[in-house]
Amino acid sequence: AHTDPKLIEEGAKEFGEQAIIVSFDVRKIKKEYILYTHSGTNQIDISLKESISQARDYGAGEIIINSIDRDGSKKGFDIELFDKVKRMTSMPIIGVGGAGTANHFKQALSSGISGLAAGNFFHFTEHSVLALKSYLVKDNDDIRLDTYADYKDSDFGIDNRLSPLTDENLESLRFDYIPQEKI
Repeated sequence: AHTDPKLIEEGAKEFGEQAIIVSFDVRKIKKEYILYTHSGTNQIDISLKESISQARDYGAGEIIINSIDRDGSKKGFDIELFDKVKRMTSMPIIGVGGAGTANHFKQALSSGISGLAAGNFFHFTEHSVLALKSYLVKDNDDIRLDTYADYKDSDFGIDNRLSPLTDENLESLRFDYIPQEKI
């Protein structure tokens, strides 16, 4: 999409703009966000603002913005980057890069970003999407929680993880043992 933006246009004509999402990998260098491709190895000689405008003009309906600096760091999303990109476009924005705690998601959502994505947060911890969404839905009505496993009545500890059930609660969940009948 960055080297051949006509690809965006062709995809938008074939599938509709709502189906075309362009991803931007950026790194902050001297207070400026610089656009990269090829897993952060090739710098693009076009400004982030120009590239986002170009993607929109060619028919992108949404963008993903990834902070290379924060990706995998567990230090939190780059809210400054999200704010800057929100000022550049009215397209929906999905932010990614840096999630380490459930509060990082809460902070990023409060910035008004359209959506968030994360990998390591789910792959290398015991967190689940359902538990995270259940934590977030307590403070945000815009979270979709379309499941029977909603953790509504669950408590979350200071680390934003599900609090363990008490022994009494666990005991109440046990099945009644019925010995096999001898005939």
